[in-house]
Amino acid sequence: MQDARPDNPDDLLVRGLGVRQLTATIFNHTVGSGIFVLPAFAVAQLGPAAPLAYLACATVMLLVVLVFAEAGSRVTATGGPYAYVEIGLGPVFGFTTGILLAVSQVAAAGGITLLLGQSLARLAGLDGPLWPGLIVLLLVGTLSAVNVRGLAWGARVVELFTAAKLLPLLFFLLVGAFFVSPPNLAFAELPAPAQVAATAGTLIFAFSGVETALMPSGEVRDPTRTVPRAAMMALRSE
Repeated sequence: MQDARPDNPDDLLVRGLGVRQLTATIFNHTVGSGIFVLPAFAVAQLGPAAPLAYLACATVMLLVVLVFAEAGSRVTATGGPYAYVEIGLGPVFGFTTGILLAVSQVAAAGGITLLLGQSLARLAGLDGPLWPGLIVLLLVGTLSAVNVRGLAWGARVVELFTAAKLLPLLFFLLVGAFFVSPPNLAFAELPAPAQVAATAGTLIFAFSGVETALMPSGEVRDPTRTVPRAAMMALRSE
């Protein structure tokens, strides 16, 4: 009996992610709590010259996103960064990249969900060491169930979360513009380039995430065109 399984496992996946859905996925990976915490850090390091660190960070992130957009337009297999490395450098380097990516993502997700669980427990006035863990279990279980339902359900939830993040940020930006005091942005002398670079290096971590968002490339429609467009649109929205 002839084996009916496809040679390429990606052929079993539904390519249902378009530009809008992939843009929302990248946005959700890159825009997190760090954007609210790190401005204070930048001001503490550079004072009124803190915007210089953001300009340096934006320049670096533009180059990073261009690299991933180019790689994503050429490699359409599931895996994102480790698929790019495997095709470019071989399976050993690809496997190593995949392991490092998995470990970093599990550790980051664990830390973020635990902090979220603790924050929600305090907000709800729930005392006791078990509540944060139960909240995390409920959140992870719910998101897992959404993913089990299929790609369409997952894409809708991602778009909903994107709107929930983007609309308050736009409101904050529009309202905050009326409270900007130009004298507070003036600085007498430029800070040392090394200090700007060090601060920008910390800020970059707050805007990373495009590498993870491109992992489901096997579920993207026409990735050769969709990946570059979505990556650049997400970068502009940041």
